[in-house]
Amino acid sequence: MKQLYFFGGKCGGVRAPVRMPERRYRDGYCRISCAYSGARGQDPADIVSGDSKVVSSYELQKSLNDLHTARASLAQAEAEAAFRQSILDAGIEVNDAVFAIKTASEKSANYAAQVASLEEAVESTVMLMQNRSTTYLEVLTARQTLLEAQIGEVANRLSEISGTITLYKTLGGGAM
Repeated sequence: MKQLYFFGGKCGGVRAPVRMPERRYRDGYCRISCAYSGARGQDPADIVSGDSKVVSSYELQKSLNDLHTARASLAQAEAEAAFRQSILDAGIEVNDAVFAIKTASEKSANYAAQVASLEEAVESTVMLMQNRSTTYLEVLTARQTLLEAQIGEVANRLSEISGTITLYKTLGGGAM
């Protein structure tokens, strides 16, 4: 089995680490190479004997550069995936806002027809009460039903406006 050593004949080498990731990489590499050698330090004569593999500082720097390149590629891939996900999320938000506007618009015609017919019903109930053929309680019930329909119409209009605002914000407008 080949033994791994740094220049200088011992783990740690001559080159001082510049950053913490390099130090961790070097320390991990030292532990691995020292485990292969079975000792903390070796005589420089053993390096020349040919039984061991010499690891130069250039090879270590190349390995570190490869590690940093791999980490940068991973970070770039993660950033790209996050960007793609944000595009998909934005598309979903736009779709939801358009659907809310469309649904509220469709409901508004129904609410308008309902309110119109209930207004006629209230007028008819008031006329019947004036002719003494119905009670005031029935007039109040008709007005309450009309009021509930008007509240539903206003809530639907609010939903339509809220959907429009959400659509504008989703498309990038209205940022303060």
